[in-house]
Amino acid sequence: MSEEKSLDFGPGSKFTVSSYVDHIGLTKFSWGIFAILGFCNIFEGYDYMIVSYTVPSMQAAWGLTSVVTGSLSSWSLIGLVLGGIVAGPIADAFGRKKALAIMTLIYGILNLPLYFSENWMFFAFFRVAAGTGLGATIPMVTTSFSEWMPSKNRSFFISFGMAFMICGWVISGLIGGAISDAAVAKEINAAMVNGGHDAWQAARDAAVASAGVSLPFIGAGVDFDHWRIGYFIGALPIIWSIVLYFVMPETPHWYASKGRFDDVSRALGKLEKSKYGNTNTTSQFTADQFLVPAKPEKVGPGALFSKKYIKGTLAIWIGYFCGTMIVMGMNAWLPKMMVTAGYTYGLATLNNGAAIITDVLAGIGAEKFGRKKNIVGGFIITIIMIILTTIVFYIAVTTGGVPYALIALVMVLFGFGINYGQTGLQPLMPEVYPVQIRATGVSWCQAFGRFGGALGPLALGAIMDACVAAQVSTAMSMSITFMFMVIPAVIPIISTSILIKGDFKGAIDELSETNE
Repeated sequence: MSEEKSLDFGPGSKFTVSSYVDHIGLTKFSWGIFAILGFCNIFEGYDYMIVSYTVPSMQAAWGLTSVVTGSLSSWSLIGLVLGGIVAGPIADAFGRKKALAIMTLIYGILNLPLYFSENWMFFAFFRVAAGTGLGATIPMVTTSFSEWMPSKNRSFFISFGMAFMICGWVISGLIGGAISDAAVAKEINAAMVNGGHDAWQAARDAAVASAGVSLPFIGAGVDFDHWRIGYFIGALPIIWSIVLYFVMPETPHWYASKGRFDDVSRALGKLEKSKYGNTNTTSQFTADQFLVPAKPEKVGPGALFSKKYIKGTLAIWIGYFCGTMIVMGMNAWLPKMMVTAGYTYGLATLNNGAAIITDVLAGIGAEKFGRKKNIVGGFIITIIMIILTTIVFYIAVTTGGVPYALIALVMVLFGFGINYGQTGLQPLMPEVYPVQIRATGVSWCQAFGRFGGALGPLALGAIMDACVAAQVSTAMSMSITFMFMVIPAVIPIISTSILIKGDFKGAIDELSETNE
């Protein structure tokens, strides 16, 4: 708000928490919050995406069909949905810090059994269980950013925070590529497709016999590569949960919503001390100075569908469902598609690397163009890049005459395209709701979006199986798979244009009142 610089924060004045956060602006303390929450997203990104880079090895190890293989990327999403449903109300009731720390501890612990998986059903069970903890990460990080960062920087930090998640994706790609033997997995899986179960068994046994892989706590003679190590690394969040509990501060907005105004003053004092070296102003604050938005007529999940918030809820739910379907569907299958087409995992990693820059640009775009225009424009870009990628890969696979550098460039553009629209939705999520239901609103939106993320890999797996059954060429199969994703890219353009009225800018206490 342009008026905030002239606001009086002295004795007897009245103001919102947001106005004081905006008055202080960015400080070293703000960047510390950014780092703490950013690492949460790195762990989340790694944990979710490691399955995409180890799934060819698991398919080869257990002799799985394409549909079952695709489900391995979807099982964790079921847990993410359950975790998101529970985490939001918990965070609104007990605080963002406690919810994030506890849920991080849960998924770190439940990742350990995955290392010892003997079949896909055991793996699926514990992916669901670990996902219940993982489901709290992005909603709590997004909510915390929205309540700690100044209004003019909020969308940048929320989307930049998502870039940390993409860093986790890239790390998982690097580790997954190092611990998985893609070439051997491809041969074993080809034996399954061409010769059935007996051919698969023979190829797998031969690979295990020649590999000589020995794994800690498991021994030798079990696997032909080290894919299990990726899930042992996934237990590192156990350590980070301790850091969260003892280092991360609770947000002043949450304290204000609970009437804990002494804690509000202390939380704001951390910002003041970081900027001025003292707490001369915040130490003088009294409870009657704080203007807190009125409590909604309804609280809890039901409030999201009240007359006041239903349009905003539908807009972000539909958009995030479709965006997640595109991103998770393509990321689940892209590594395998690249190997099938004769390329390497590195191309899929380029796609994720581009997404890091995309997330930062999406935040800048949200501030420059407004949330609504940024989202609509983002999904238009998604459609353009899907079509471009389809054309180039069809030519590359059928003729072999496309330079590898051009393929790599297209993967970068593809990563930009499929991520921009979805990331553009992130700043809008916390701005639709008041503080009393903000974490619930964000987490339930994320949870619903996960259904799209679960549907994406399954749908693409079914399409590829159908192409195999119809004896469609590799080039045409890839083209059909890519072009299918145009459908969920069109829907958010329509829903956002109709349901979101005006734009969202200013202090977050006021933003929650605008989309009626």
